[in-house]
Amino acid sequence: QFTYEGHLNLGEFKLSFDKSDGWNNLIQAPVADCEFNHDGPAKQGMVVGGDDNKWKVTEAGTYTIVFDLTKHEIKVTKFVADAPAPAAPTPWDTESVYMIGSATPAGWVTDNGVAFTKSGDHIFSVEVQLAEGEMKFMLDKSGFSADKPYFFAPEENTVINETGVAKDALAYGTESSYGDKKWKVTKAGKYKLTLDLKNKKFKAEYISA
Repeated sequence: QFTYEGHLNLGEFKLSFDKSDGWNNLIQAPVADCEFNHDGPAKQGMVVGGDDNKWKVTEAGTYTIVFDLTKHEIKVTKFVADAPAPAAPTPWDTESVYMIGSATPAGWVTDNGVAFTKSGDHIFSVEVQLAEGEMKFMLDKSGFSADKPYFFAPEENTVINETGVAKDALAYGTESSYGDKKWKVTKAGKYKLTLDLKNKKFKAEYISA
């Protein structure tokens, strides 16, 4: 019996009697792609030489494994799974949001984009004077492109007026993938705008003329 204590990544493995490159010195799985996890191999057995059959690790972690070369058995006696990898950040995890459009003080000049202030977990807000016109939100002040990402309205010309925003959903995409769907301000005035990027919601509160 031989015991291995250590980490196994997702992938394949065989056993060897020594560290030479000779294929005749390999102990192989009984079948091709024999799955191996915290329960051990899906099929017991060992073969010396023969087909290029390998054990396939489907669960990464730290193992204690006993290889019994007499019984041709493999048993996992201890297993600690790897901690799950942290979720990759998405555009909804951005640290900056800017507004642009004919309804905003920035006009359509990206360098003049009006910044929102982050005021909580995925919450951004700004008080701003809006004119009648269109607007959308961007993550940075880079120039225009059909592949530049924006936060868009759920529908083209979603109305913003003294009663708020007609539909509060937020969408993310590019002009080429989603279409250039913008909000349409039909009542000029000072507004408080709030983006909830965690719940993908947008709120517009009319303050004054």
